[in-house]
Amino acid sequence: MDDGVAMKTTLNFDEHAQAIAKRQYFLPTDNTVYDMFQRVAEWVAKPEKARAKSKYTKEFYNLMASKSFCPGGRVLAGAGTQHGNVLNCFVQDGSPEPVASNEWVLNLATKLALVTKVGGGNGLNLDPITPKSSYNKKTGQIFLTIADDHSDFDKVKTGTYMDLVHGAYTVKGYRIAKFIRQNEAVNTIKIQVGDSVEGIWQAASEMIPHLLAGQDVLLDLTDLRAEGTAVNGSGGSSSGPSSFAVEVFDNFAFWASLGAADYAGPVATLRYIFAPTLRVIRQGGTRRGAGMATMSITNPDIVDFVTSKDLEREQKEGDISTFNISVLVDDAFMQKAKEEKSGALLDIANHAWQTGEPGLIFIDRINQFNPMREALGDIKATNPCVTADTWVSTHVGPQQVKNLIAKKFCAVVDGKNYSVESNGFFSSGIKQVFKLKTKRGYELKLTGNHKLKKLTNITRHKQEAQWIELDELEAGDKIVLQNHRNIKAWIAKGSRIEGWLLGSLVGDGTFITDKAKPMAALDFWGKQKQALAGFAQRALENLDIDAKLWITNSDEKIRLSSVALASLAAKYDIKHGKKQLTDKIEEASYEFYQGFLSGLFDADGSVQGSQEKGLSVRLAQSDLELLQRVQRMLARLGIMSTIYPERRPSGKRLLPDGKGGQKLYQCCADHELVISNDNIAVFKELVDFVDSNKNSKLLKSLNSYKRELNKERFYDEIVSI
Repeated sequence: MDDGVAMKTTLNFDEHAQAIAKRQYFLPTDNTVYDMFQRVAEWVAKPEKARAKSKYTKEFYNLMASKSFCPGGRVLAGAGTQHGNVLNCFVQDGSPEPVASNEWVLNLATKLALVTKVGGGNGLNLDPITPKSSYNKKTGQIFLTIADDHSDFDKVKTGTYMDLVHGAYTVKGYRIAKFIRQNEAVNTIKIQVGDSVEGIWQAASEMIPHLLAGQDVLLDLTDLRAEGTAVNGSGGSSSGPSSFAVEVFDNFAFWASLGAADYAGPVATLRYIFAPTLRVIRQGGTRRGAGMATMSITNPDIVDFVTSKDLEREQKEGDISTFNISVLVDDAFMQKAKEEKSGALLDIANHAWQTGEPGLIFIDRINQFNPMREALGDIKATNPCVTADTWVSTHVGPQQVKNLIAKKFCAVVDGKNYSVESNGFFSSGIKQVFKLKTKRGYELKLTGNHKLKKLTNITRHKQEAQWIELDELEAGDKIVLQNHRNIKAWIAKGSRIEGWLLGSLVGDGTFITDKAKPMAALDFWGKQKQALAGFAQRALENLDIDAKLWITNSDEKIRLSSVALASLAAKYDIKHGKKQLTDKIEEASYEFYQGFLSGLFDADGSVQGSQEKGLSVRLAQSDLELLQRVQRMLARLGIMSTIYPERRPSGKRLLPDGKGGQKLYQCCADHELVISNDNIAVFKELVDFVDSNKNSKLLKSLNSYKRELNKERFYDEIVSI
């Protein structure tokens, strides 16, 4: 029947749009953008009466083909598929299994895996899980095996897999599992693991009761497809048997050793069951999953929950980075906290300040305005939320988003000021948050619909770019970095000389705590120790503070100790046990930046290379986070750099023993920040060295150049999302 609706077929999508559509949304049956539109339109019209389907298919198709309307990416990718998922977010529980049972927990884990496989985010509430208690029974041993001729044999044997959280291969090994070859006989219960999400989690579920009964279990992974093999229904690829061996079977077995659902508690269940599930399943077949876990403030394990993502705990017990965590608080709790002005709320705020977690969810207010409350009950969990710790350049210096909520400000983009007409940032809904990492070491946390400038064409003299949502970017894409070479010096806290003193302290200083008042000490070594110590002494004397100094002079070094310097450091949150680059340092003035970076490079920096071998200014540190902060500070001055992690691995090294000799000491890994190309000249102009040897070497090297330094192009390559 002719319904009078013509189909638009003129190709009006450029090659970039077609490439993105093919990469992100095409199914195997889609050869063109119009095939995709046809599939989506037929799916949309499917509920219509038979005689109207053709009409509505054409009308919806024409809306998309003419660029009048386009549904969300999840609809483009999911319409007409076998799995049928066109939603972004799901809140899950373990029903229909008995609440808080092993079956309930493992069924919930299976649901998380299945939803993550088709691109969905997950929210869950931990309150139904039995609180933590001690478990002293011995559980069975888990053994893992795989055929010798399987292409991933060596990875399974060593516990090596692609860690989607960090975007790199890691040899993680096994916490509790043991690997054996197939010809090694063991008296165990054997489970053949099926090659599907259901099969993998079913095998894990079968394993748990046997381990709890003290029986040994052998899991055969031979049937699992190799890493990188296509995954039916998701359009992506498998993370491989080694990832499931480490993340699923080893972690689940460790959870069983803690007593499983009856004893392990909600936090251990999150750490060893739910978080590994999201780590190992590639969301939509391409990237790790994301989730939100909530717990009521009245839960007996609330302290365990609030501290669960502390850095020390994550390093010791295991990673929960695939989940944001939030505490459900009601009006009664908030009123009590207001009256007492102490207790749990301050503990929550303190941990949120330290790690960005947990968040607060005002559950009474949410349910008050929940239109589905009567039909479906109270809301217990939400989906992941964007973090508020993002740094933004403003006319008064760098600020974090959390300090700009409901405030008008002037943003600085590519060195130019732009007034924000609205009331600044505002608290938004719950969304998944991803971490983007670049080849040069820059990192950014943002939501999937956040746009970045992607380079579409680059020549010697020209760059072309367009704004692309994160969901449509992938590793290998090149993105534009801000160019702050023309930024106007901002006015904020701190002078250049204060910055130099604190940069020297962070780089090569220490705190003295066994005196009547805490003191900070600067140590100067080598041929320039007299000159640098003299500069530091004059700097302290010129400050409007009590500059009484204790000077210790030896053949090896000169030490300047000062109560006033410790007081100055405390104003920037630098103190004993926290000799680090802090948020208050990043919020300081333009002149403070210049001084701080100069002092730090005087202490730990170097000038290396030549025109022939490549000139560079370098900063070596064992503290990777410090280098990342330095990289941000340099970039705000228009100086771009590259971080090379683990340039020298951890291990024992010969170092001065303080007695004129040398001794082997256990040392952390060394990381290095490198400034090259014309960024070196900008460094010389804006930062420079006070150390005359380093200053002279840099100046001589720059003057020896017979041609211009290579220009910074202000772009970088994505290595992981």
